[in-house]
This record gives sequence, C-alpha cells and structure tokens, in this order.
Amino acid sequence: MIRRSLLAAMTAAAIASAACFDFTTSVTPSSTTAAASQLVGGWTSSTSNPSQDSCTDFNWKVTQTSGNTATGTLSATCFGSVRITGNASGVLSGTTLTWTASGTAVLPNLTTCPISLSGTAQLAGDTITVPFTGTTCLGPISGTETMKK
Repeated sequence: MIRRSLLAAMTAAAIASAACFDFTTSVTPSSTTAAASQLVGGWTSSTSNPSQDSCTDFNWKVTQTSGNTATGTLSATCFGSVRITGNASGVLSGTTLTWTASGTAVLPNLTTCPISLSGTAQLAGDTITVPFTGTTCLGPISGTETMKK
C-alpha cells in the first residue's frame, strides 16, 4: 500500500511538474518558395529588329515549375524573318538559369526545319539576360537577348 501511495505521489508530482514546462511549439510557415517559381509567367524581349544571323523577339512563357526546374513554350524570330516555336526548359541555380529549347522554324515560302537553342542566362529581378547558341537547317545561330517579365 505504501508503494501504491508512493507511486501515486510520484505520478502526481510528475504531472504537476510537467505543467510547468511549455510542451507546445510554434511553427512558422516557410516563406520560401521553390526557386523556379519566380520564373512563372510571360517573358518578352525588348528587341524587335532581328539581324540576319541571330534570333530576336523572344517570348518565353513558363507554365510549370518543380523545385528549381522551369518548363514552358518559346517563340522567336531568327534570320530576320524565320519564325520559330517550341518548348524550353531550364534549371535555376541562384540567379543562373541553364536552359535548352527545341522546336520548329517556319521558313517563308519554304518548309519547316528543326531548331535547337541553349545557353546560360542571368536572372536579375524581372529581367533575364539570355546569351544563346543554336543550330538550324540554315546554319548556326548565336546572340544575346534581354527579356522582361
């Protein structure tokens, strides 16, 4: 009986002392979002005067992100009058976006041909500076385009 009384007293003391401690924790929701989510939306270049050996008038619409990866559609004008459309994807690390794109070029009064572009772009707020190189059925292309959101 003394043991039961002693056990009851110790249990009561343990419960009472537990009441003196705060066992609740407050969890603050994370305000960080996936890195690539800052790319979602439409990006458009400010250059609309295409040169004969480059691409300009870029439009990149980011429609999906997962972690630090973004995917979407891309269009541009290359070689002065060749319209390209395709898909683009990139991986964002800090402010550096390593990207690739592939699609189809529509040549005026001719046929279509495959095109591929790639580069390493720099993100600065609502601006992306996009150096690129690529291949087409008309030959290699390269340049740098600045796009804004």
